[in-house]
Amino acid sequence: MRTGQDIEHLLLRRLQGIATAEENEFIETWANESAENRVILNRLETKQTLREDLGVLFDLVDTEKGAERLQRMELHIRQHTEKQYAIRTRRWLPYVAAAVVLTLATVAWMLREDRVPDRRSQIDLAQRIQPGGNRATLTLADGRMINLSENQDGIVIGDEGITYLDGTGVGLTTTQGPTDREAASLSVYQLELSTPRGGQYQITLPDGTNVWLNAESTLRYPSRFSQRERMVEIAGEAYFEVVKDHNRPFKVVSRGQTVEVLGTEFNIAAYPDEQNAKTTLVEGKVNVRLNSSTPSRDHAPLTLLPGQQATVGASSLRVDKVDVNQYVLWKDGFFYFNGHSPQEAFTQLSRWYDFELVYRGSIPSVQFFGKIERNKSLGSLLKILNKAGLEFEVVPKGNKIQLVIGQQHQ
Repeated sequence: MRTGQDIEHLLLRRLQGIATAEENEFIETWANESAENRVILNRLETKQTLREDLGVLFDLVDTEKGAERLQRMELHIRQHTEKQYAIRTRRWLPYVAAAVVLTLATVAWMLREDRVPDRRSQIDLAQRIQPGGNRATLTLADGRMINLSENQDGIVIGDEGITYLDGTGVGLTTTQGPTDREAASLSVYQLELSTPRGGQYQITLPDGTNVWLNAESTLRYPSRFSQRERMVEIAGEAYFEVVKDHNRPFKVVSRGQTVEVLGTEFNIAAYPDEQNAKTTLVEGKVNVRLNSSTPSRDHAPLTLLPGQQATVGASSLRVDKVDVNQYVLWKDGFFYFNGHSPQEAFTQLSRWYDFELVYRGSIPSVQFFGKIERNKSLGSLLKILNKAGLEFEVVPKGNKIQLVIGQQHQ
């Protein structure tokens, strides 16, 4: 049985346009239970001024304007609806605000002035921290490291050499090994593509498979695949769009697991400093198995279907149904938070903006919701956090910053 909190969450998803068919069916059932429920749903969906305000909040176009529109929304509800509906609707304002960041559960927190005198100067300091971009290093078979162009989105590994996605030559052969052309064509060399904190890059592998690397990630792959299988290794996070080849399965080895496919799209997050590795399936099917020298019935390979996620721990493997958007939209240039904890949300932000993260005292009991463009400066995101009432401090660290989350000393 769903609770009142569930329907609030589902209505938020509906207003964001991401509710599933099953969730929309439940919302309609809830709306039909009483005239009051139907009035709430109809007014949330049909009031043009409210829809415009929600659009601004969901897209995070401008934080200051978003706060002003929240004030107008509150006034609009107070002046143009029945008293009973106004009382009920005020419960929704924190969830509307949650499209940006859900934290202290009143709109008053959203609209308060800065509570720390130097907070604005701290945010100004963070404005200089720009978002990540196309940054990666290619390590060749002979050990040389090549810094790839930041003006390019990715590279292609071909039979004749390595080029950028637009066809521009990188000026390297795939092997950089033996000088004898025939010997080089028969040899296979291990190559490595790495992104730093604040970096991302795309690569097209020898079979045509496309891989997107998120920040602080490394992909190891051969200069050409064997006739029996296609195998790569990933540390960090990557999105795979695998070309079908029924004669050669595609295997991705990461910490604690091996994912095997023929042709599909999926995301793997397997950072060395995180407790679990997560594989999220978008299309097709994949098999996930533990990398164990003594496999057991409990550790038998599991098959994922679209919309499912496998979580691999030290010696465990489980499957859950998830909203894939929150795990794959980074590839399309967005953070997508859907109830994320501070640790989860700030870890993503720290990798992309390359800042040091420190917690002071207890970790705030905050949940994050919303779809945020990854091309915004860090300062613009901190404005949102400040309006939401989250306590933080920005500390200069050379040409970078340290973000301290928690109650500041008085």
